[in-house]
Amino acid sequence: MSKRTTSHDPLSNQSMDLKKKKLSHQENIFSDDILYDILSFHKNDFPFIVMNCALVSKQWSNVILERLKVELSCGNDKKVNGQFLQNVETFHMNINVFVKSFECERFSLFKQLTKLDIAYELEDPDYLDHLREQDYEEYQKYLQFTHKIGKTGAKYIGDQLRQLTYLNIGNNDIGDEGAKHISQLKLLTFLDVYENRISNVGLVNFSNELQHLTHLNINSNYIFSDDAKLLIEMKQLTHLNIGDNSLQEEGAKWISEMKQLKYLNISRNLIRSEGMKYICELTNLTTLNVSQNSIKDKGIEKLPNLEKLTELNISYNNISNKGAKLINELKQLTFLDMDCNEGGDMKGFKITIALKN
Repeated sequence: MSKRTTSHDPLSNQSMDLKKKKLSHQENIFSDDILYDILSFHKNDFPFIVMNCALVSKQWSNVILERLKVELSCGNDKKVNGQFLQNVETFHMNINVFVKSFECERFSLFKQLTKLDIAYELEDPDYLDHLREQDYEEYQKYLQFTHKIGKTGAKYIGDQLRQLTYLNIGNNDIGDEGAKHISQLKLLTFLDVYENRISNVGLVNFSNELQHLTHLNINSNYIFSDDAKLLIEMKQLTHLNIGDNSLQEEGAKWISEMKQLKYLNISRNLIRSEGMKYICELTNLTTLNVSQNSIKDKGIEKLPNLEKLTELNISYNNISNKGAKLINELKQLTFLDMDCNEGGDMKGFKITIALKN
């Protein structure tokens, strides 16, 4: 029995190669550079990138994995999974009283993360305030579902996300121990730790370790006048929110040494008129909030020194009509809030000056 021999057809092979080249060309309609530009328009839509774009072809998937940096925002940690998390540059986690948990171990999946916003926010603060007043027992039931990340979460962040430059971890009960962990993030330029039970113990870690900070929000913590001297070592700081603490005249004096400040919120403290005189030495300020500080007319006599000031909130103080006339001379202001001050026609007075140009 003879074996059948198959004939070799060079034309057939050429045709096959041509089809493969054509198919390959069809799959890669765009160059990697053009494809990257197209995908960049959707970098803020993580689900669309992962569930649609990455499935188009191998080329698309590779360009995403190798080059694209994306933004992810979610309120459920079950979505925080998969290989594309290594491409997340900005992550916003919506933590509130209705989120039962967040597994901080997942921070290790974010290889390129530089911006993290994981502040704890009340979903409906007005409703919860009403509930607390009307049915305290039911209010407590809601609070039992509160899962702030605490010092344990702060440790995960400090240990695993050393590349961070932006961190908002407000209202998460990290305390001084958590602040120490956060101080490992030496590349930070922006840090928001409002309402975290941080005292001078935590603040000294920030002062010693975070030398690149330009923005610091330490509102609603346990900072006293003498603690403010720790801030003067932060030479790069231009934006400071230290409202709702316990600063008095001495604290204002320490703050006045931070000549580089452009933005200062020192509202709801105890600085009064004498402290305000020190604040008026910060001649680089463009925005100043000194509301709720019991400042009188005498305290604002040096306000004209702030020639760069464009936004001023001096509401809920003791400014009379005489003081109002002085403030009215600050022609460069584009925003002014003088609500709830004392004196005749000043009561309930609030002004927002329209931009002149």
